[in-house]
Amino acid sequence: MSCSSDGGNPSPSFVWLRDDNVISTGTNSSIFSNVTTTTLTFTATEDDNRQVYECQADNGFVQRPLVKTTYIALKYSNTPPGQSRISALHRYNLGDTVTLACSSIGGNSLPSVYWVRNDNVITMGTSTYRDTGMSTTLTFTADLEDHLEVLECRADNDELPNPLVSTTYIALYCRDYDGLGPNRQEMHVYNTAEDIEDDSHYMNIPADDYTYLEPISRNDLSSTAQLS
Repeated sequence: MSCSSDGGNPSPSFVWLRDDNVISTGTNSSIFSNVTTTTLTFTATEDDNRQVYECQADNGFVQRPLVKTTYIALKYSNTPPGQSRISALHRYNLGDTVTLACSSIGGNSLPSVYWVRNDNVITMGTSTYRDTGMSTTLTFTADLEDHLEVLECRADNDELPNPLVSTTYIALYCRDYDGLGPNRQEMHVYNTAEDIEDDSHYMNIPADDYTYLEPISRNDLSSTAQLS
């Protein structure tokens, strides 16, 4: 942006302001043919849209500076959000507090970032904040129904036909319980191929007669569990 003043003796000095605050960087002044011109150079951000800028010219001759105001209106180019990225661990003990974080950087407008389980948006235990993008954390207590459950993080600002999706899962390990009688029912949670090969790695907890959890695959990432 530029601001100029004709004549004046002595030549005027200039000050740029925004929100009544003096702008101290990005300014430059020059004189040509008795016209003094000042320029203000900066990289426009979302916060500058429709912001009013004030140019003051003063050489001490009048009681207060001469003022000219202007504003900038950004021509927005709406863009899709950045791919959602998940930061999370996979392995937890039953009863642990699980915290999953997901973020999306970029996008105009900024996206909504949210967690989904079984196509249902999760609202309990979530918190969203803005930094360089949008981030949402999901916190819950690991329960049996969470074992090998796939959770989705979606980022959406309506610029794409469908949200951008990343997924994660958690695998539960159960702490050993001592003193189980020989006739007590137990629930086995098998998580890895190593568990399957070595029975000593099984970790058991008491369970009802109708509850039994076991793997149907040796692949950690694709393992699913069945209750019967």
